Amino acid sequence: MRVIKLKKVKRINSLHYAPDGRLLVIGGAEVRMVDDAVWVDVPAGEETSRFALRFARTADCYAVTPDLSKMATGGRGDIEGTLLVPVVWFDPDNPDHFRAVRLTDEPGTLEVFGLAFDPTGKRLAVSFARDDDGAGYNCFSVVPLGGRGKRIENDEDNTSCGLLAFSPDGKRIATSGGPDHSPSVVVVDSKTLDYSHEFNPPGTQTRQLLYSPSGDELAVVNGRSVYLVSAKTGALRLALDGHPKQVNAVAFSPDGRRLVSACHDKLVRVWDVKSGQLLTGYDWKIGAVTAVAFAPDGLTAAAGGEKGQVVVWDCEG
Repeated sequence: MRVIKLKKVKRINSLHYAPDGRLLVIGGAEVRMVDDAVWVDVPAGEETSRFALRFARTADCYAVTPDLSKMATGGRGDIEGTLLVPVVWFDPDNPDHFRAVRLTDEPGTLEVFGLAFDPTGKRLAVSFARDDDGAGYNCFSVVPLGGRGKRIENDEDNTSCGLLAFSPDGKRIATSGGPDHSPSVVVVDSKTLDYSHEFNPPGTQTRQLLYSPSGDELAVVNGRSVYLVSAKTGALRLALDGHPKQVNAVAFSPDGRRLVSACHDKLVRVWDVKSGQLLTGYDWKIGAVTAVAFAPDGLTAAAGGEKGQVVVWDCEG
């Protein structure tokens, strides 16, 4: 087990392993959780580089591709592009060269709530609100990157979701949030944005949506529980209970057999996905745990907390 303390990062928001084993850490404060991105050399236990996520003066949300070749940030901006850019995307190894995402041709101000890349990194789902001459509209678009393909949009005024997640095959998008911050999880077809099915957890806020590696299940983090539901129907299969406080994040092992949960009670828990059995728990002394990730080989995992610390440990069988 190794603890890595990051400078000037108060809270770890999320962790992402690159295929080469490096760790990308997104950190910030409790109110502004998307401030900085830090590359960490895990074997050396040290930071190698960092960059600020403030290309548009503000970054309220972000997304990365599975291979970490692309990253996008979103916030509030003017689509006329003079000062503020609502959404940009870039290579996190070369963040100075970024490109704006064109969401609409209508003038006005946009506020972006959620982002998600499809598994190929060629499409970006964006949930946003726009202000046209004083009238507000909530929109949900899937935008092709690189100038190819057609943008699709749903503007039924109920789709400003803070959470978005593509299925591994790219055919579905799970969403949650909406204008009223509803905890309901709605799944749509990624090519048409037509409604597919939904799941309604009992808690007040859904904090994360994550598809299993096989794409068969969707993990819904809500309150003190993690719900494993059918990706095709939204039917509940298991509820991973036993967290005395709020669950902040989860991660599947690459083989999909285990799930790690990060809880505000300072514990990291490891679950058997098939049975729902709690396998073990760890208190790494890093405060409330806010982020978790598995390495690509499944042999190690990482967790981050509110004190700007990242712990990396060897996984058991």
